[in-house]
Amino acid sequence: MDKMADVLGRAGAWCGQNKYLSAIKNAFQNFMPLTIAGAIGVLWCNVLVNESTGLGLFFKPIMALDFLNPAFQAVNFCTISCITVGITLGIAQEIGIWNMGAERAGYIPGLVGLAAWLSVTNTSHMVDGAKEAFTGVAGNELGATGLFTGMIIGVLSVELFCFFEKQDALKIKMPEQVPPGVARAFEVLVPATITLIITACIG
Repeated sequence: MDKMADVLGRAGAWCGQNKYLSAIKNAFQNFMPLTIAGAIGVLWCNVLVNESTGLGLFFKPIMALDFLNPAFQAVNFCTISCITVGITLGIAQEIGIWNMGAERAGYIPGLVGLAAWLSVTNTSHMVDGAKEAFTGVAGNELGATGLFTGMIIGVLSVELFCFFEKQDALKIKMPEQVPPGVARAFEVLVPATITLIITACIG
C-alpha cells in the first residue's frame, strides 16, 4: 500500500509540474464559478420554475416567476453552453504566463489563443431553404463538443506565438516616447499575425 501511495504521489507531483496539465487544471478551476452559475440557471429553469418537469408541476404559484426564465437561460448559455470559449482563453493565458511571465504576457496569449480557435472553427453555415449562408459560431462548437479542439488549439497556438515572440527580427520596435502598452502591442503584432495565419490555414 505504501508503495502504491508513493507511485501515486510521484505521478501527482509530475502532473502538478507539467506545464500543459497544470494549465488545463487552472483553466477549469478558474472557470468553476461560472460553471456553478450556469448550473443555477439550469436548476431554476428545469427543476424549479417549470410546469412540465419541475416544481411547477405540483406547485402552480411558483410559475408566477417564469418571467425570469429567459434571464436564467441566458446565464446558462453564457457559461456552460459557452464553456469552450472560457476554457480555451484560460488555457492559452496559463501557457502564456508559464512561458513569458505574468507581467510580460498580459492578456495577449489568452486573446491569441481564443482568436486562433475561432480561426479553425466553421463560421459559415447553410440552412435548407436559405438563399445564402449565414455567418456565426454554432452552439455545439461553443459548448462541450468543441472543448477538445479549443484545448488543443489553445496550447499549440500560444506555444507557436511564444516561439515567434522570442525572435527579435519579428518585433516592431517603437521609440521610447511611446507608452509601454502601445509599444508592447506593436512588439507582438507580427508574431500574433503569423500565428493566426498559420492556424487559419490549418483550419
